[in-house]
Amino acid sequence: MVHVSVPREIPVPLQVEFSYCATDPYAVRLSIGPGHASPVHWTLSRELLSDGIDAPSGIGDVLVRPRAIGRRRFVNITLRSTAGSAALLCPVREVAAFLRHTFTHVPEGSEEQYLDLDKLVLDLTQR
Repeated sequence: MVHVSVPREIPVPLQVEFSYCATDPYAVRLSIGPGHASPVHWTLSRELLSDGIDAPSGIGDVLVRPRAIGRRRFVNITLRSTAGSAALLCPVREVAAFLRHTFTHVPEGSEEQYLDLDKLVLDLTQR
């Protein structure tokens, strides 16, 4: 559970799930929403999320930066689109554990070994 805030509104707790698939080794997926409704999905760079734990990272639609409230550490993820923006405040402990799990499956620097370029080209040319 994370707190999500949008401009001019009170932050609300929402269910957020991070997921990772080795067939798309550079990306992580973020699903946001209440358990009873269809979630909103965002795909972002695994490196961006990892870098943002310790220092501000990203430009454009996704910004990730560390944040402390008292002694508690968080990762602040700002998502922007034409529909608006939202800021997610995620406990750093949970984000770091998720990232460790992804790096166990696909070590940093070995991502290209997990790419299926033939499938990628086929997917792109069939659209």
